[in-house]
Amino acid sequence: MSRHSVRVVLTILLLGIVGCSAGSIGQVEPTESILSSPTSDFLQPIVVRASQTPQPATFSTESITPTTALPPALLENAHITLREISREMDRPTALAASPDNPERLYVVEKVGRIQIVQRNGAKENVFLDITDRVGSSSSEQGLLGIAFDPDYAINRNFYVDYTDMNGDTVVSRFTATGEVSVADSSSENVILQVAQPAVNHNGGQLAFGHDGYLYIALGDGGLANDAFGNAQNGRTLLGSILRIDVHEGTRYTIPQDNPFINNPGGQPEIWDLGLRNPWRFSFDRQTGDLYIADVGQ
Repeated sequence: MSRHSVRVVLTILLLGIVGCSAGSIGQVEPTESILSSPTSDFLQPIVVRASQTPQPATFSTESITPTTALPPALLENAHITLREISREMDRPTALAASPDNPERLYVVEKVGRIQIVQRNGAKENVFLDITDRVGSSSSEQGLLGIAFDPDYAINRNFYVDYTDMNGDTVVSRFTATGEVSVADSSSENVILQVAQPAVNHNGGQLAFGHDGYLYIALGDGGLANDAFGNAQNGRTLLGSILRIDVHEGTRYTIPQDNPFINNPGGQPEIWDLGLRNPWRFSFDRQTGDLYIADVGQ
């Protein structure tokens, strides 16, 4: 795993309890058992501290106290509630709020559709339908992620991550119409394609960081015990979180401070490596820290 310009907090979560990944809500077909390892293996937090200069670093499972711990009073006063919005979705895999209208939610469905629903539960319409090119036959395949361009209000661009009919990962840019309620399925511009050796551990999360770059999660290629040896192999994109600039060129360019930009030990797109299946990750809005929910093992 590499050190870089923002602190990265990698937390192993018990996502494996509901399957090897949460790719199919309500229809999970685990490809490996979490009972083969002690529970402590799935509870051990891993924190990777940043250095000022991005450089490869030795991966360690030593537990480290995060530098941005929440004040106890804040945790004590926190109140979390769940509210049902809709029961009409078909195996939702991701959710995003519209950048220009927070009341409008975009629900990503495994089969290859994105539905628009209001926070009050009112269903609007299908925003994007690419079921003709999404392969979703296995439990961890399908349309897995969405990220709106930081300049969405101007360019109407957004990005999706899906597995194609061959089971390989595709990251593409699409453009919404002027009405912003419908996206043109023929506007697809493929940004990145990555061959997948197995049907599981496809990652799928997309997000723009505070730096304006697109971050992409890729699993280690599947099967059990990192059978392909990809997670610790910097020469493959698998088992990593990538960081690319999608605002330059027709596809993308590499940020000059990526850790492997001038290092033959890794692909220049890689920002973090040594991951099992980073099914979801999120940036802290205040600190910029990156929290990774790795399915683990």
